[in-house]
Amino acid sequence: MRFIREVCESAAYRNVVSSTDKTSLDNQKNYISTALTNITNSAKDISLTKLTNESNINTAKAEVSAAEGSLKAAQDELSRLLSPPRKEDVDLHRAQVEQADAQVELVENQIKEATLYTPAEGQIAKIKKREGEMAQPMLQDTVIILLPAAPFEIEADIYEEDIVKINIDNPVDISLVALPEKIFKGKVISIDPAQKLIEGVVYYETTINFDEIPDGIKPGMTADLVIKTASRENTLIIPEEAIQKKDDKTIVEVFKEGNIEDREIEVGLFGSNDMVQVLSGLEEGEKLILR
Repeated sequence: MRFIREVCESAAYRNVVSSTDKTSLDNQKNYISTALTNITNSAKDISLTKLTNESNINTAKAEVSAAEGSLKAAQDELSRLLSPPRKEDVDLHRAQVEQADAQVELVENQIKEATLYTPAEGQIAKIKKREGEMAQPMLQDTVIILLPAAPFEIEADIYEEDIVKINIDNPVDISLVALPEKIFKGKVISIDPAQKLIEGVVYYETTINFDEIPDGIKPGMTADLVIKTASRENTLIIPEEAIQKKDDKTIVEVFKEGNIEDREIEVGLFGSNDMVQVLSGLEEGEKLILR
């Protein structure tokens, strides 16, 4: 094409060519030049299109390769899911689950140990410890003072010699120091099986409930209790102060016909009013010496 362009551009006119032929020749020359320009532009377009197509082909090849990789990964994952688990994998995951369960249990126990629970519903009267303070595992180190919602209860420490006579549901006469003119009824609802040492003496904590809650009663009030362990009717009783112990015998002094004689007797129940039941050894109407 360069040769044709050069030939066209260097063509000379002979003097014998007419002006009409010269014009026609110039037109042909311009036509050929335009055609050559179009051919050159088309060649450039073809070259650019070739480069673009090669880039698109390379991109497509890369996408195909990536798709083949994804397909291979999906097929491998499907094969893994369809195949039975390996024993070592199962053992590993089981151990991880057991470790996680142990950690959960540990945290739950720590939460429980850090939480105070009341044995019954009630109203908080006083908080003696705040979050972050140290608490000692002893009865004297109180954290919270709780007032029972209802019913009111009475706690009494019963001497070990007397506790063997007391049973659950024994009736109780209750006299409040704040309300001395009234006697209230109640019953024994629990006896602590664990001993309580008070100045070296063994007692057992016993809980009594009111049958009906008295009006005006307040927590912390003092009460006198008469626990009825047994009762007898139409029986002979004498004052406890008339009884003496001699040589492991229960003796009373009887005043008879101006003389005093020792009489061995057999006793039964001890009453709440310092009276004692006499089972044998005395007769009704006999006179005793009180010491």
